Amino acid sequence: SPHAFKAPAAIACVYANPIEFCVGNVGGVVLGPALTRCHPYAAAYWLAFALTSTSLAHSGYRAFGAEEHDAHHEHFSWNFGVGILMDRALGTCLPQGLRARGGEKIMKRS
Repeated sequence: SPHAFKAPAAIACVYANPIEFCVGNVGGVVLGPALTRCHPYAAAYWLAFALTSTSLAHSGYRAFGAEEHDAHHEHFSWNFGVGILMDRALGTCLPQGLRARGGEKIMKRS
């Protein structure tokens, strides 16, 4: 699973078992262009954008917005999304007061 990688690494964003890769990684990206039957150039742009944004979210660089998703790889019960919007809406955003500082333990989600 992608959670085998706790340290940020862009290449790890596509690391998954074959079923998870086909359904979650490929299916989630290909489904939009397939359903909309968009122009091949638009589909190519979408695929490139999806791979680039996912790689940047797993890059570990704050400038690319990876900080929030990195918290998910440290504490798997929080921050599922690449952006913070859905995590806030669904209550899965890691509370600011629970972030690790200098080796402190993070409270587990029940």
